[in-house]
Amino acid sequence: MTAAERIARARTRLLLDFPWFGALSMRLRIVPGQDAKSCPTFQVDGSTLEYNQEFLDTLSDAELTGVLAHEVLHCALLHPFRRGSRDPEIWNKACDLVINPQLIDAKLTLPDGALLQPGFDGLSADQAYAKLKADEPKQ
Repeated sequence: MTAAERIARARTRLLLDFPWFGALSMRLRIVPGQDAKSCPTFQVDGSTLEYNQEFLDTLSDAELTGVLAHEVLHCALLHPFRRGSRDPEIWNKACDLVINPQLIDAKLTLPDGALLQPGFDGLSADQAYAKLKADEPKQ
C-alpha cells in the first residue's frame, strides 16, 4: 500500500472514530517531506502536513492515525502561528508534552518514543514552554 493510501485510510479512521480530528485532517494538504533532515517524522505549518516516508513505514495503522491526530491538534491549537520568537525546539517539545496526554486520554495510539512527561498534563503550550525554559540549565 502506498503512503497516500495509508494516510487516506488513517484519515477515514479519524472521520469514523474521532470525527473532530477527522474533519480537521481533511483540511490539510499532505505532501512527502523533502528529506529526512528537514522532516524526520511528520510536521505541519498550519495548512500543509509533511511526512517522512521512512518514518511512516515504521508506524502501525493505529499509530499512523494517532500521529495524524497529533499533527491536527497542533493546527487546532494554532501552535505553528503562536511560536513567535520562542526557541523552535523547546516550543515544539512543549506543544508535544501538552498534546500527547490529550491523545492518550482520547484512546488514540502514539508510537514508541512519543513525548510524555509527568507535570505537563492540563497545561497550555505557553505554560509548558515557560516550565521547560525555567528547568533549562543556565548557560
